[in-house]
Amino acid sequence: SMFDNNQKIGQEIIWYIDKEYRRGSIGIRLLKEFEKQCKLNGANLLVMVYMGNLNSELLDRFYKLNNYKLLENQFIKGA
Repeated sequence: SMFDNNQKIGQEIIWYIDKEYRRGSIGIRLLKEFEKQCKLNGANLLVMVYMGNLNSELLDRFYKLNNYKLLENQFIKGA
């Protein structure tokens, strides 16, 4: 972590699943593998992000059901 050298954080940057594979358990399987790999590499915290133009209600529910807590939101404006 840039705020605490004793914290090792696993953070996704971007995930993309082809539309034909979005139904079913692929999302939960990817998340569980991500969590497993982060823990194997010593992560203390896991960070997941989704873009505001996606189905935010679905993704919010997905992460909360998997024990993630909302920490912050970002606002962006063109210069």
